[in-house]
Amino acid sequence: MCWSQYGKSTFLRRWLLSWQHLGGDPLTDRELEVLRLVMVGNCNRAIGDSLSISEETVKAHLKHISEKLGAADRTQAVTIALRRGLIQT
Repeated sequence: MCWSQYGKSTFLRRWLLSWQHLGGDPLTDRELEVLRLVMVGNCNRAIGDSLSISEETVKAHLKHISEKLGAADRTQAVTIALRRGLIQT
């Protein structure tokens, strides 16, 4: 790799992001769907209605998402997922 092409900080940032994707369990397709619906501002009930699942199941998905991403809440989970490129706006 040529440092002049990307620069040291860009290389390190890309390496860190790729490393973060490898750690822990990846998000499931359903968890990503839930996260996308959270990102656009849906409440748990609306997410459940959209995906034909119960509100309790939505809460369970959000718990697993937070654990996998190391997020304290749903807003931080969306922020982390956006930064890692797991979801897009």
